[in-house]
Amino acid sequence: MDTPTANGAASTPRTARPGKCADAACVSGSRNRYFVGKRMTPDALGVEQGYLIGRRRLLNRAIHGWGVVYGFPIAIPAADASSCASEPGTLQIGEGLALDEAGRELVQPDAVTLTLDDLVVLDRQGAPVRTTGGGATGGIASMQPKADECWLLQVHYAERRIGPVTLRDPCSCERCEWNQICETVCYSLQRVDCAGCCIDHPCELTCDCGSGPCCETHADRTGAPKRGGSQCLCEHLTALSPNPPCECLQDLDEITRADLCNGVALACVTLEPDARCGGWRLKSVFDACGPRRLVKRNDALYDLVRGCDLTTISAFGWESLVTEAQPASFDAFSKAFGPDGIDEPEYVTALFWVEFSRPVLAGTLLPSCFAITVIGPEDEGKWWGVQRVPIVAVQTDPVPGKDATGRYTRRATMVVNGGWLESAMRGRDSIFLDGVTHIEVQVHGDLIVDCNQQAVDCGARGAVPAGSGVPGGTFLSVFTVARRPELPPKQKPVASSPSSGGASS
Repeated sequence: MDTPTANGAASTPRTARPGKCADAACVSGSRNRYFVGKRMTPDALGVEQGYLIGRRRLLNRAIHGWGVVYGFPIAIPAADASSCASEPGTLQIGEGLALDEAGRELVQPDAVTLTLDDLVVLDRQGAPVRTTGGGATGGIASMQPKADECWLLQVHYAERRIGPVTLRDPCSCERCEWNQICETVCYSLQRVDCAGCCIDHPCELTCDCGSGPCCETHADRTGAPKRGGSQCLCEHLTALSPNPPCECLQDLDEITRADLCNGVALACVTLEPDARCGGWRLKSVFDACGPRRLVKRNDALYDLVRGCDLTTISAFGWESLVTEAQPASFDAFSKAFGPDGIDEPEYVTALFWVEFSRPVLAGTLLPSCFAITVIGPEDEGKWWGVQRVPIVAVQTDPVPGKDATGRYTRRATMVVNGGWLESAMRGRDSIFLDGVTHIEVQVHGDLIVDCNQQAVDCGARGAVPAGSGVPGGTFLSVFTVARRPELPPKQKPVASSPSSGGASS
């Protein structure tokens, strides 16, 4: 039948072209088209649901990646060995959200407490260990475990049929159906080497340069201009596939099935024999962060760009000397190095210290990390003469309550040479007698490593908190010191005479 067009003329209906979705199976994803008189069947509604779920998971894989988004705190509380009824060795897992490699959301909205029998035991190849009895405890026992070896705890996508309904067929036969699917999670244990629990995930951006130096404008053999960075990203994305990994949903019981192939690692735990109740039980959390692959949320990425993960200088002791209105008094500057007149070989300075926002490795705080420069006038040619204060050591204090070994510290105090302090600064031939002097104090962040193995962000500003958003850099503080007052002249000794009671030969 001809179809009338807008101007009243008849047109022949278009025939479907071979190879299009109208003729062949649509492998890219099909959805329902609704029209008056369309009959909706369970299969038709399944097409719509499958399309929407598939597209959502595709975007999860493509935009967010996979791993732990947040949550899933892990704890094994101290066991009460007085009674088996108290379930010693239970595993407490808090609420959390993760995405697996297939793009499925692994949501646990409430905290749960699990025993060893609530976990699925996997062998080293990832296959479930099935035994005739004993549940997970029997599966672990069949693998002949050793005390204190590590087991990888993973969370998996699972489906559980809920809402049973009874239907009667035209032949009066009854059958059971399930009204809904509950998307939930299950947990597994897999034996691993303890050394591999802290996983250093490799860089996933794999590419090569088109030609010439990377990140610079250049041309390939065809003469087409390219940019190294864009070319690198293009090559990486071109090699990726939108197809999901192979899903392997396996039956755990009559109503639950789970994908045990695409788990998300949460922690490494250890087991111990249960001498009172028999079998094995969970002992401790070996590492709750090392095995985790993390999803980089937008807010976390923004904080990383701003350098929120970096350690900075949070306070410094000589801040009271840094004044713009007038030079600091020489007396205050001198006391900043320590008390006067005690003739010590070294002086732990009173004000030349810095505090860090996070613990840093005390072993990296060497005298070379700091510099105090004194700049004063010279007679010849009106040059400014530059002198360096001899910093001979750095004193550090352990982090209170966290590190008794002294490996980490949050405060470093400069130690100066005592002979320099008593003579060059407080003696009669001192550069500070010539007039106002300029002082520059530097802290070299490139040489100081924090507890996260990153260089301390010292930035280039002379105020706290310091930092420019990138590791390393130099903290520079500048101020002036007023001229030192003259010392009173020494009194000449009075010669003794016989009349004054002196000794005679």
